[in-house]
Amino acid sequence: MVRRIFSDNESPSRVLAKKKKYFSETSSNKNIFKKLIHPSYQERAEQYRRLFGAKIGPEPDEFLASFSCAYQREILCQGRMYISQRHVCFYANIFGWETNLVLPVSDVAAITKEKAALIFPNSLQVWKLLDY
Repeated sequence: MVRRIFSDNESPSRVLAKKKKYFSETSSNKNIFKKLIHPSYQERAEQYRRLFGAKIGPEPDEFLASFSCAYQREILCQGRMYISQRHVCFYANIFGWETNLVLPVSDVAAITKEKAALIFPNSLQVWKLLDY
């Protein structure tokens, strides 16, 4: 179904106003796209609080940064790592299968640089106190 936007008997100024309304890019659309591609620090901090707030407890925990990464246990799981003053967290949602991981910084024994696929040194291995 095609909806007619302009009629033949409309004034030119009204036609121009309608063209601007229907065919110009609005700043809100640009902002939505920009937020999806490059969320701000505040938006990532809000995601961190929403995803892990109940798991990390009521104490204030300052969010520091987030990174796109993959977590490997049985399979490789693409997601996002959130780092705060007291926790290293990971979240992934792949086709409705959610992976949530919260590791207190006090439980981290070591972080070592490793090779993915035995070739490229582009991986980090986080060792917990029990593993080390």
